[in-house]
Amino acid sequence: MASLWKRPRSKFWYACFTAADGRQLKRSTKTTDRKKALKIAVEFESAAQSKKTRGQLWNVLKDLHQLFAEGRLNESTFSSYSTTWLKSKKATTAKTTFAAYKKTVSKFLEYLGDKASGPMHDLEKRDVSDFRDQMLGSFTRTTANHDLKIVKMIFRDALDDGVIPENPVNGVKSVRSVKENAGRRAFTSNEIKLILGEANTEWKGMILMGLYTGQRLKDVAQIKWVNIDLENKMIIFQSSKTQRNQRIPIAEPLLEYLITLKPQGESELAIFPKASHAIVSHSTGGTSTLSNQFYEIMAKAGLVPKRSKKATGKGHSGKRNQNQISFHALRHTTTSLLKNAGVAASVVQDLVGHESSAMSNHYTHVDDEAKIQALDKLPRY
Repeated sequence: MASLWKRPRSKFWYACFTAADGRQLKRSTKTTDRKKALKIAVEFESAAQSKKTRGQLWNVLKDLHQLFAEGRLNESTFSSYSTTWLKSKKATTAKTTFAAYKKTVSKFLEYLGDKASGPMHDLEKRDVSDFRDQMLGSFTRTTANHDLKIVKMIFRDALDDGVIPENPVNGVKSVRSVKENAGRRAFTSNEIKLILGEANTEWKGMILMGLYTGQRLKDVAQIKWVNIDLENKMIIFQSSKTQRNQRIPIAEPLLEYLITLKPQGESELAIFPKASHAIVSHSTGGTSTLSNQFYEIMAKAGLVPKRSKKATGKGHSGKRNQNQISFHALRHTTTSLLKNAGVAASVVQDLVGHESSAMSNHYTHVDDEAKIQALDKLPRY
C-alpha cells in the first residue's frame, strides 16, 4: 500500500509504492501538502502496477503535478538545466572548484550532442556510464571518476528540483581505483641540491619553504609576511585545500633565508610576489603556471626530460604522462625524512597537515616543542 516519506534534503513528500515486479520504489511528489502527496502516491502505485513505460509514467507525473501542485512540471533540457546549475554554484564555490564544474559540464554536453537539447528526463543510465567510459579513454581514472561525481551531483539536484522523475545515475559506479601515483617518489638529497642550484632567488625560497614545512605549492606561493612570526620562529596560516589551521616552527635553514628577505613595508605583502601573482592572475586560481616553472627547473637540473614545444595533436584531451617528481614530491620528501628520523606519526601528520584516523584537531594536540624537535632532525640544505 502506498505511503509517504520525507528526504532530509528535500521539502517535498516522497511517495513509497510497489511496482508490478515487487520492487519498492520512492519518487518525489513535488508537493509539501501531505494530503495531496498521498493521493499522488496512490496514483503512482496504480501506474506502476499497470506496467506503464517510463514515458507514460512521466506523463502521469506531469498530469498529477498540474492537478495538485497547480503548475506545470519543469521539462528542462540538460543544456538549460546545467546552465542554471552552474550559475547557482558560481557564488558558493571556490574559483578552482567552479572551473572544474564548468569543464565537466562542457565535456558532458559535447558527449551528449543533440541529446543535450532534448528533455533531461529522457537521459538514461547508459548515457552516463558511456560518458564515464569515454572519459576513461582520454583521461586518467581519477579524472574520469571526478567527472562522473560532478555529473551525479547535477542529476541529484535535478531530481530535488523536480526536473526529472528519477535519477538515471543511480547504479553508475566509479571506475575501480588504481594507485595512479604509485610511481611518485620523494627527492633524494642530491636532487634537492641540484634543483636549488638551478633555481632563482624566489624559487630557492619556495623550495626551502616546501621542504621545511611540507606544504602544497599553492599554500607556499600565497604565504604572506603577516603569516610569519620571525621573533618566535613560527609560520601560522590556513591551508587553502583543507581549511586546516597550520602552526609550523621555522627550521633554521628557512629562517636564515627569510631574514635576508624581511621587507620594511606592508606585512600583507606576499613573501614570493611573482609566485603569488601567478596564482592570482590564473583564470581559475590554479598552480599550473608554477608547476610548469618548477618542471623547467628540474629539467635544467637534468632530473626530467626537457619538454618539446612541438604540438602533439592531442590538445587538452590526451592523457598526460605522470612524472615521478614534482613540487608535491617535496611534501613526500618531508614526510619520508621525518619518518626515517623516527619522528612520531602524529607529529608528522600535524606538520604537513595530513588528516587521518591517527590524528585529529579535536583529540590529539601536538605542541610546538615536539614539532621543533622534529624539524631539527631534517638535513640542512
